[in-house]
Amino acid sequence: PGIMKPEIFSVRDGVVSDEPIFSLPGTETVSSTGWYYVDLNRFDIYLDGEFLVAIRLMDSALSVAIDIVPGTSFSYDYDANSSSWHNLADTLYFIQAEMVYDFSEVSLHLSQGWNQISLPVLPDNPLFSEIMPDIFPPAYRYDASLRRYVETDTIEAGEGYFVLAPMELDYIISGIPVRGFDKQVDAGWNMIGSISRDEPYPLTGVVTFPDGLLLDPGFYNYNTILRTYNLSDGLVAGKAYWILSGGEGTIRVEE
Repeated sequence: PGIMKPEIFSVRDGVVSDEPIFSLPGTETVSSTGWYYVDLNRFDIYLDGEFLVAIRLMDSALSVAIDIVPGTSFSYDYDANSSSWHNLADTLYFIQAEMVYDFSEVSLHLSQGWNQISLPVLPDNPLFSEIMPDIFPPAYRYDASLRRYVETDTIEAGEGYFVLAPMELDYIISGIPVRGFDKQVDAGWNMIGSISRDEPYPLTGVVTFPDGLLLDPGFYNYNTILRTYNLSDGLVAGKAYWILSGGEGTIRVEE
């Protein structure tokens, strides 16, 4: 499931146009697997040459595929006049799928002191010194295999960090939204990040490989004001969390 936008590109001398000659005014939400039909007839589109139909995928979770059965014809054309499908045995239609990530913005508030954070967007420049120039360097992530904090200069999707703010700070950070991640974990406490989402991500959506990897079902975030850890009901964009793993494996958080 995800969001897509059908587009049509012209083809001249084997070269596909840089911009689409038609793009659906809005996006289409796909809520289940299987064939999906988009009616473009209402837009009065007239094509006078070769063209290419593209499915622009707006979510990393969405995928498209063509199922080909050996020895059978799989190209069809729909005749709007007769409202019927016609087998085109000698014609092959290509569907081009493109991944397009829209840049989005996130507001991040830091309290004075230590903050346990993650970034739900990936900026062009991943350096902490560029993203948050006012914090005291360096930032720290937790290495579960070494069981200690290590310094880091850059931000990664799905990773949690501790940063030290000299005062209350507010940042508006733009970048590619993080829709999901897989993070390797070791036995013991591990720190993970969150994803780009308006509402808290439900803990029931967190998947582990192997199953039952978490010894403690709780997710804990550091409260800068109270200087204690809070048990969270969901993963909030911009925050990071401690989790307790019973062994080596993978944590998957995916929209």
